[in-house]
Amino acid sequence: MKRRNGFICIAFIGFLAVHPSLAFSQPSGPKVGLALSGGGAKGFAHIGVLKVIDEIGLPVHYISGTSMGAIIGAMYAIGYHPDEIERIVKSTDWQDLFSDEADYRFISMTEKAWNSRYLGRLYLQNGSFLLPAGLIEGQKISSMLSRLTWSVHHVTDFTRFPIPFVALATDIITGQPVPLVSGYLPDALRASLALPSIFTPVKLNGKLLVDGGLVRNLPAQDVRDLGADIVIGVDVGQPLRSAERLKSFVEIIDQALSLSAAFSTREQRELCDILIVPQLDDLSFSSFNQADRLIRLGEAAARRQLPQLLALRDSLRDASARERREHASIARIDSLYIVDVEMHGLRRVSKSLVQAQLGLHPPMWVTETMLRHSVDRIYSSQFFEHVFYRLKPGPRGTRLILDIHEKSANLFHFSARYDNHVKSTILFNVTLRNLTGQSSILSVDIKLGGMTEVSAGIYLHGGLPYPLGLKLHAGYVDSVLDRYQQSIRVARLRVRSLQATAAVGTYYSNRLLLELGLKHERGRLVVDIGAPEFAEPTSVLTGLFGQALLDTRNRKLFPSAGHVGLLQVEHFPRFLGSDVAFQRVYFDWQSFVPLSRHVTLLSRLTLGNLIGGGRFPAYKRFTWGGLSEFAGMDADELFGRALHSLQFGLMFELWPRVPPKKFLIVHWNVGNAFDRWNLPGPTTPYFKGFGITLGSLTPIAPVMMSLSHSRRHTLLFEVQLGYPF
Repeated sequence: MKRRNGFICIAFIGFLAVHPSLAFSQPSGPKVGLALSGGGAKGFAHIGVLKVIDEIGLPVHYISGTSMGAIIGAMYAIGYHPDEIERIVKSTDWQDLFSDEADYRFISMTEKAWNSRYLGRLYLQNGSFLLPAGLIEGQKISSMLSRLTWSVHHVTDFTRFPIPFVALATDIITGQPVPLVSGYLPDALRASLALPSIFTPVKLNGKLLVDGGLVRNLPAQDVRDLGADIVIGVDVGQPLRSAERLKSFVEIIDQALSLSAAFSTREQRELCDILIVPQLDDLSFSSFNQADRLIRLGEAAARRQLPQLLALRDSLRDASARERREHASIARIDSLYIVDVEMHGLRRVSKSLVQAQLGLHPPMWVTETMLRHSVDRIYSSQFFEHVFYRLKPGPRGTRLILDIHEKSANLFHFSARYDNHVKSTILFNVTLRNLTGQSSILSVDIKLGGMTEVSAGIYLHGGLPYPLGLKLHAGYVDSVLDRYQQSIRVARLRVRSLQATAAVGTYYSNRLLLELGLKHERGRLVVDIGAPEFAEPTSVLTGLFGQALLDTRNRKLFPSAGHVGLLQVEHFPRFLGSDVAFQRVYFDWQSFVPLSRHVTLLSRLTLGNLIGGGRFPAYKRFTWGGLSEFAGMDADELFGRALHSLQFGLMFELWPRVPPKKFLIVHWNVGNAFDRWNLPGPTTPYFKGFGITLGSLTPIAPVMMSLSHSRRHTLLFEVQLGYPF
């Protein structure tokens, strides 16, 4: 029965696409047009105006919008009620939306290791560094626009919406306004809000389009061109400030955005029969956390014009207009029957990788959530600048069209960090995609400072619709190892090693990495500070290794849900050429359980053991301690052949509506490192520690500061600036 109803729904949509005039007709008499200006977050005030218009039953026959006004206007035009728009605006994480950061849950296990560690990136082309066309490609906001407009993907003429609609953009080449009245609605909306240098421009119909507010922030002319006889203009644009009121960089940016449209806005206001101007003096285009207040201010501004609005309603003498507005909406669709998938833009990435990430096998019924997650998985593979989709109804069902833009083959990344243990370190990375084959990755790291590393890794996709791949890795590492007696650091050593590995594994999976391979290491200990007896000669180790890594966290830094678990086994037998035969087993399990929206229960269990006789290289022993591992101990303070550690904590998100994200973590742990494996028990000599950590995901990089206590240290202060790498 469900399938039959679905086909009926598809047939009905196709019918409306061909004969929309039969579904939505305009009454005779004067036509009312609504022009909604741009203004970033200030555009939320439009919702308050729409609430008043709906409340009094004033018919709206045409809508025009610029930037945020285009988004709000389009939603109203296709049938969203103002209360629905308000709920969507309030429930959206706008800080996350205006970014291109991939959803961590869908990133491949290879990319998870590199996630959240770079401060910035540049493109490498013909030996030169290039900046991106914009800071934001717009993947997430385009995905949201596609989701919100699912019901009208088949309507390519915006004048055939329940309320005819036009979005205004600017041709960045000619500087001319471009009214968008046809095409794919999410593309038109994305173009209308493409603020130069923030969002990348949108190519449509041979034009390079950006934010329409650059030339006409209040699109009164455009709604008249649609056919409106009477225009209600809602201007949330910021009037130019005086010198005394330009006190912050946000206000200066806001003023700069208003300059180009200031003179045009004056002309457009003259074309409005009723002008509504919310009082938003102390708010800016970035006040996304003030949605409640902005909507109230928009409503208050509309009520100040209530006599004019009521008089207009009464003058139209159209008693059925309100009833028509309530029914003039396109039916919502909960699922579609996808019969085929069409991919545009694939050149260097294999189709099998995209199919594996898509996870859909048409013909089949697909919900909006399923489709959104499928597209997110493809984008999160990190091979693409964007992955947009559209739906094309047909006689047998719906065709899914994927518009894919591959990333530049050459990317240069950089980062820097500071912590108490290794002090300052900088990172340079070059990532070359598809150079050694379709869907391949070549990544080269250079770390300088407190830690030195030069390494290169190649990942080759198996060419099948499965996440299996091959890894080849080689590198040189010069890292720090501190030695302690009680709480006193008695030596600082340098671990210098050459490593090479070859392995097969599920590197393209986004949840579980299963890996098996062969590794070769040559390492030695050199004394930096301390007695010569801490030094060790070169050890040669060759052996097999395997690991299982599960990662279901919702994000890498300060996760509030999910788990991450690692089981790692290394076996170094003498018959493969190792100087000493032993096995190294390591297990680490972390859980993040949300107790409420902003409180998370943390737990962690870590176990390690070296099995075998002989003298183990010191750098293969377990070290534990520091801000992220064991409260109350310095980094490397716990050192031994075996390791036990158990941790519990609570993480609180502070002032969640005020960016950036800030966290308070209270954690308690117990554990120790031993010279031989001991079964846990009441007589086992464990240390206990307690710590409090403050952290913030600032726009530049994360910052963490911690105070901790144990019987070895009355008070330890630690700081970490920058992304971990």
